[in-house]
Amino acid sequence: MKDQKEIVNFALLDDEGILIGYESAERGTTSHSRIEVPDLCDLLPFKYRWNMDERRFDPLRTFDEVPEDEPHTLKAIWLGFVSLAATGHKFPEDTEKWMVKFGQSIDGDLGRNPDFLSMMNSILDKE
Repeated sequence: MKDQKEIVNFALLDDEGILIGYESAERGTTSHSRIEVPDLCDLLPFKYRWNMDERRFDPLRTFDEVPEDEPHTLKAIWLGFVSLAATGHKFPEDTEKWMVKFGQSIDGDLGRNPDFLSMMNSILDKE
């Protein structure tokens, strides 16, 4: 009789250690992108990062969880890009597309405000 390999569940991680899904495979096939987890693991993909030092999953912070006195990183980067664009600095096309999309996603109705969109288009020469 042939030895049966034990099948276990693994969490799949992206290059940043973010949980992206699960798969079943033979025990002992753990790697930097696959971590063995219990059968009934209920961690949601894209909500946790593997903490290699502590050997555990830590929840990812969301924008809503950023303390009020801590700057919102992406918004700060966007504001810096907008300031540079206003001085005539030219950005790669993908960066300009991101600036418009991100600008539309922040501050509630700001991104749908025609004056804001006009200003963004004029800054980025996209009229």
